[in-house]
Amino acid sequence: FLITDELEISDAKDHVFEIPWHIGPGIIVEHIGDNLYELRAPDTRKVRIQLPSDLPVSLVRGQENPNLGWYSTAFEIKEPCEVIYSKLKTSKSFTLSYTITIH
Repeated sequence: FLITDELEISDAKDHVFEIPWHIGPGIIVEHIGDNLYELRAPDTRKVRIQLPSDLPVSLVRGQENPNLGWYSTAFEIKEPCEVIYSKLKTSKSFTLSYTITIH
């Protein structure tokens, strides 16, 4: 799969874009290369997500400040889960392309 996001800025001011890929509990996320992540669960296929190489990316899990990397099944119940997280500040329009491959 190829996902392409086109973000257009028309005012030339700085904007902050946050791009979280929330991954459900029980899924193992491994950073295997240049902005390449592999997702897997026991006895299932593997999925790879390739993010743009120039995008700053981090793997977040159960972070309190800011509150990121949590999964909730009910009110006041939360468990940590992985988020492939990007944050970008820019004043220019840009395009991001992601590739998702099922193995």
